[in-house]
Amino acid sequence: MAGALVDSSTSDNDSCRMMDGSDTSSDTSDDGGPHSCWLDTKALKPFPKDKAAKGSSSALCGACRSFFRGKREEDIKYKHIQFLATLRTTAGRGCHLCALIRNTIDRETANHYPANILSICLEIATAGSQIWYYYRKGSKRPKYGSFVQGIKTIKLVPREDFNGEKVMDVPVKYWHTADSNTWSSGNRQLADQWLSRCLVKHRRCNREAAKSSWLPTRLLDIESRIGSEANVCLVETKDMMSKAQYISLSHCWGRNPVLSLRLSDLAHFKKGIPLESLPKTFRHAIEVTRHFKIRYIWIDSLCIIQDSVDDWQSEASSMRHVYQNAFCNIAATGSPNSHTGLFFERDPSLIPVGRIEVEWDGPFPQGEYCFFPLKFWFNGVSTAPLNRRAWVVQERLLARRVLHFGSQGLFFECCEQEACETFPNGLPSLYNGSIINMFKNIYPNRGEALDNSRQNYERWERVVQAFMRSDLTQASDKAISLSGIAEEFQEHVFQEPYIAGLWKNTLAQELLWMVLRERQANGSPSARPSDYRAPSWSWLSIDGNIKQCVPNSEPTLIEVKTIHIDLLDENHPTGQIKGGYIVVQCHLVPANYRTNASFDPNIAQNYLLFDGKEIGTTTVFFDEAERKPSEDEPIFCLPIVVYRSYTGVQGLILLPTRKKAAEYQRIGLFKAGDKAV
Repeated sequence: MAGALVDSSTSDNDSCRMMDGSDTSSDTSDDGGPHSCWLDTKALKPFPKDKAAKGSSSALCGACRSFFRGKREEDIKYKHIQFLATLRTTAGRGCHLCALIRNTIDRETANHYPANILSICLEIATAGSQIWYYYRKGSKRPKYGSFVQGIKTIKLVPREDFNGEKVMDVPVKYWHTADSNTWSSGNRQLADQWLSRCLVKHRRCNREAAKSSWLPTRLLDIESRIGSEANVCLVETKDMMSKAQYISLSHCWGRNPVLSLRLSDLAHFKKGIPLESLPKTFRHAIEVTRHFKIRYIWIDSLCIIQDSVDDWQSEASSMRHVYQNAFCNIAATGSPNSHTGLFFERDPSLIPVGRIEVEWDGPFPQGEYCFFPLKFWFNGVSTAPLNRRAWVVQERLLARRVLHFGSQGLFFECCEQEACETFPNGLPSLYNGSIINMFKNIYPNRGEALDNSRQNYERWERVVQAFMRSDLTQASDKAISLSGIAEEFQEHVFQEPYIAGLWKNTLAQELLWMVLRERQANGSPSARPSDYRAPSWSWLSIDGNIKQCVPNSEPTLIEVKTIHIDLLDENHPTGQIKGGYIVVQCHLVPANYRTNASFDPNIAQNYLLFDGKEIGTTTVFFDEAERKPSEDEPIFCLPIVVYRSYTGVQGLILLPTRKKAAEYQRIGLFKAGDKAV
C-alpha cells in the first residue's frame, strides 16, 4: 500500500605560513589589519626537561604511604580512612592523594551521603590501571565488607609509560606548584605557548585561514575610548578598510539579564559601551583578547540584534563561519552565567600529576608511579556548565582553537591537540584514545579524503548524541542550533541533501532512531514540545536521549517516494522547519501493545500483539514517556529492515493522524525476533 508519514504545521616547520596567510616575517600592527598576526616566539621554545623531578615523590599522609608498601594483591580492598572528616584533615595538611579523593567525593557524593557516615578504602584494580576508592554508609565504628559504591577515581601509571610521549617533560612548577588563580602569569604563558605552537605547527588548524577573508556582520572594537575611559565600540565590518583578526566568545547567558543589542541601542553601541556596564564574563574575555593583542571580539548578545527576527535569522544561519574564522574561541566553560567571569580561585594542589615510589610485594611492579584524576577532562570540560548548552556543540566543534576557562583550570583543544595544566604538552595517548578521543575530530577535516561511509555516519551519530545530551533555553532552536555542523557535513562529508536531521540517500534506515528508556539525558521524561519543530519521523521533533541507526548494507522493505520539507527560510536548508512529510510505499501491519509489569522499570516494558497473539519476542520503544495510546487502541507497524545477522526485523510504530486517509505519525520503534519475520 502507499501511505504518507506526515506532520505539517501552520505555524612542518617553523617557517610555515601563519594564521590568515601571514608569513612569520610579516610586519605586525595593532590595528588587527592584514599584517596583524599574534605570535609569542618565546612560547615556541620547548619546555625544559624536568631533570630534578625524578624520585621526588608527592607529599602523602601515613595511610596513603602505607597503601603503596607491603603485600598487595589484585581485587582486594584495603582500609584507608574511616571517616570523611579525617580525610579532609589529611588533605588539608597536604596529602596529594587524599586531596584528589576528597575533591571527587565533594563533587559526586556530597548531595547523597552525610559527611559523617562515610568510610573509605582503596583497591588496585589491575597493574598500571586505576586506584578505586569505595565509600559506604557506616556508623561510629564502621565494619568493612559491604560497600555502597566504588569509583575509578585515580589513574595510576608507571612513569616510564609516559617517557616516549614527552608529556611529562615539563618544568618543575607544573609538577609541584600551581597558582591559586586560573589566569595567573604562569597560565597566561601557558596559553601563549598552546596558541603559538598551534599557529606554527598545526597544518590542519591553519589550512583554511589563508583562504578566508570572511568577517561577521558586526564586531566589538576593544581599543576605543571615551575621553580617558576605556570602552568597547560596536563596528559594522562592511565599513572596515581591511581584514582583521577577531576572537569569539562562548558563554552561558544564565537566568539573570545580560546586556544585549536591541534596535534602539544600535547607534548608542556604535558610539561606545563603557566597560563597567559589561557583565564580568565579557570584561574578562576582553582582558584575554587584549593579552593576545587582538583588537576585535565577537560576543553573540552584543553583535546580533536580539529583538530583530530578520537579523537573528540571518546571523544564526552564518554562525558556523563566525567560529570557523575566529583566531581563537574563548570558552567560559566553568561559568553558569555571564556574571561569573572566566577567572577562578582554586585549590592548586589538585593540578599537578602526583608521584609515588611504590614498594609493593606481589603482582604489581615496583618503581616510580604517577597518579592523576581519571575524570579531570570529563569534569573540567565535558560536563562543565557551558558544554551542557546545545548551541555550544557546534561552537566547540567548528572553532579551530578553543581555550577553555574552567573552574579548576585552563584547557586547550584544537584540531590536532588537547592539553591542560596537568599535561601542558598534550594528553597522553593512554588517556586520549580511551576517554576523550579528540572531540574536535568527530568529523573529517576540510580537504581530506572522505573515510568510508559507515565511519562518516558514526561521526554524525556522535554529533547527534553530544547535541541531544545538551540543553536549549528555547526548544524551537533545536534545528537552527545544529545547522552549522549540518552544513559542514553536507558540504564536506556526505555531499547529499540534509532532511530534518537525516540524510537523503540513507533516509529509510535512518528512520530507525530510538529514544533510550523514554528519557532525556537529564533523566526527565522524553517528550515532543507543544510548538511544532519537525516531522514526527525526525529525531529533531523529540526531546529525548536519542540512539541513531547507523546505516548498513541490509536491504530495506520500504521505498521512499516523496520527501517534502517546509522551511522557515528556503535559502537555509539546514535551518528551522515549519512542516514536512514523506510518502513511502510499504506494508503496514495492525497490532496492539501490552505492558509487562514484571520487567525492569528502567528497560522498555512494552511488547506487541498481532491478531491478539504474541508472536515471538517483540519490544516497543515509545518516543514519549507520558503520551502513549491506550492498550486497546489499534496501532500500525511499519517494517523497514530485516537483519540477516540475527534474523530480526525493525520498524516504526504509527498512529493515524485522522486528518487525511493513509496519513500517519510516528510514536515509536519496534524490534521483533525471527518468528515475527
